[in-house]
Amino acid sequence: MAEIRKRDAERSKRLLMKAAELEFAEKGFDAARVDDIARHAGVNKGLIYLYFGKKEDLYLEVLKDNLRQLLQASRSLIRKSDDPYEQTIILLRNFFDFLVENPAFVRLLAWESLQGGQWSRGNLVNLLSEGLSELIRSLERGIELGVFRRDLNARQLVLSVVGLCMTYFQRRLLMAALWTEDLRRPEVRDRVLRHILQPMFEGILAKPSQAPDFTGEIR
Repeated sequence: MAEIRKRDAERSKRLLMKAAELEFAEKGFDAARVDDIARHAGVNKGLIYLYFGKKEDLYLEVLKDNLRQLLQASRSLIRKSDDPYEQTIILLRNFFDFLVENPAFVRLLAWESLQGGQWSRGNLVNLLSEGLSELIRSLERGIELGVFRRDLNARQLVLSVVGLCMTYFQRRLLMAALWTEDLRRPEVRDRVLRHILQPMFEGILAKPSQAPDFTGEIR
């Protein structure tokens, strides 16, 4: 009986998290209502307060859950190579793939930006820093080994390329009438990511003439 209750509780939490993610992504924190979240999840509203506490706590848990998933995937993938150049491509590809597969997360970050980082600034600093640290370390190691230009600022570069990827997805929503291709198709995704990354790598490699065309290198 205890095991059944535990499974029911875990299922209810998952349903609430998914419903909350969609509600917050669609309306932002201020306009989202716990009644609507509970209704979409098909559970009693009281379970939100039981499992998560306040509305603010549920919102933060949704953000944290997305960041944890992204971080976990990055840590798993980066073990595939010791080369800082390959690691950088792997991590950026993983970030881009995550944005493709999780459009609600893109909208959540857009809302956070509009709100001046109201919630993430004070509560998610450690997770955000941890999530970017792998990429920063790969770039810094590449600078030390002479793979990347020695005058690069790794932290500034990470902020720039992450911002570029995020801007692409946010502007794409605004230009939906002009963009009809499906990013879930591998060939489309590869082409778009190549378009974003190739100019960057041509600018940061110590020997730009050796910059690849990315064919098959970001799969």
